[in-house]
Order: sequence, then structure tokens, then C-alpha cells
Amino acid sequence: MRRRTLLAAVVALAAAGCRDDGPPNVRYGQEECSHCRMIVNDDRFAAVARTPAGDSLKYDDVCCLVDQAADNPDRIARKWVRGYQSGRWHEADAVYFVFGPKLQTPMGSGLAAVETQIEADTLAAEWGGRVLRFHELKAFLDSKADAHEHEVCPK
Repeated sequence: MRRRTLLAAVVALAAAGCRDDGPPNVRYGQEECSHCRMIVNDDRFAAVARTPAGDSLKYDDVCCLVDQAADNPDRIARKWVRGYQSGRWHEADAVYFVFGPKLQTPMGSGLAAVETQIEADTLAAEWGGRVLRFHELKAFLDSKADAHEHEVCPK
């Protein structure tokens, strides 16, 4: 009996300490964007985040994550973006973002995430765009919206 109690206590403590700190799963075509409420359909432009409490947030376009992170910085503990070419999740602060003026993204940001500087430079040259890091995206999107006199990633 004592052995069972000890085993149950160990399992309970392990379960309490376990938390999924990786990117949350996205059910494409079924889940809404946490920011704009559109259905998340295209994995090439998806982004996800976790709150400090461990709740999942899902986005259909990088610009939705950028807006929510800027508006509520305390709400987002970790953030990931889907690699445009790799199809893998990457920490948002560790990758490069390529703006392609003609790149069709769900919310019109024209942004795609890539893993390496070389990959980013190649796509930027091909698309006639530019390379940015996550911390630069809010100012870039705001300036793009001002130049076009409309919101790039409407709420």
C-alpha cells in the first residue's frame, strides 16, 4: 500500500510540473485567429503563442501576432511562426521575416518567416522586398499602413 501511495505521489508531482512549452497545435481550417477571428487556413503564414498561464493563442498571419504582442505584451510569454519554406515552427525572435510586396498573405501583411539570413536575402531579392526581424515588424507594418492610408492587419 505504501508503495502505491508513493508512486501516486510521484506521478501527481510529475504531472503538475509538466507543461507543454512548445508551440500549440493548430487545427487548420477549424480554428479562429486569436486576433482577427478569421479561420487559420494557410500554415505557411501561421503563428502561435502561449500566455504566461500556458494558454494557446493562434494567428492566421504574422501581423496578427505582431499587433497582439504590441498591444498586450504581458499576455504573450512565448511566440512561434511557421517557416514559409520549411513548414516547421520557429521561435519568432530567432528567424528572419521577408516582406514581399506581392506576396498574398491571409491579412495582407506580405510577410513570410524563414530560418536563415541566406534564405531571407534570396527571397527578398526574388520578391523585390526586404528582410526584417520580429522586433522591427510593428514599426514596419505601421509605416506601411500610413503609406497606404489603411490598416495592414485590421482588427
